Amino acid sequence: MIWCWQLATIKSRSAPCITNGVGTTRLIAVYGMPLRSRLENAAALNFDELQHYQYIYCLPWSKENNELDRQQTRAGFERPLAFVCHDYSQLAPAVQSAPLMAIVPRPWYENLSDKRGLFVLPLAGEQAEGAIFMQYRASTGRVEATPY
Repeated sequence: MIWCWQLATIKSRSAPCITNGVGTTRLIAVYGMPLRSRLENAAALNFDELQHYQYIYCLPWSKENNELDRQQTRAGFERPLAFVCHDYSQLAPAVQSAPLMAIVPRPWYENLSDKRGLFVLPLAGEQAEGAIFMQYRASTGRVEATPY
């Protein structure tokens, strides 16, 4: 499943797709034991605190086109990327073994079959809210739940 996050606009993709809105969700921070001691007393992460951690970032589009990162830039912050991956299946092993954080839609974490060694913090503020769309990709013939 491909997760994409956009709050205001739907970005074009290399393959045409059809989208239908199906609900809303929030972004959350997911991390592992290497960051546990730094975050064990935190109840949530504020928008401005995101710049203090290293991140694993999953495509489908560049950081410059990711709405959360665009909002960070407008506010004068930058979320440092340590590792860029092409598949969300790489996120859990990466944050379990390195001091990295991933910002993901809550449904991704809720549907993860093995949550061992993973910890979650909500992101505070309206920047973490967005809509979920069902998307049909003409190139693959697959239907995907996609937060925008």
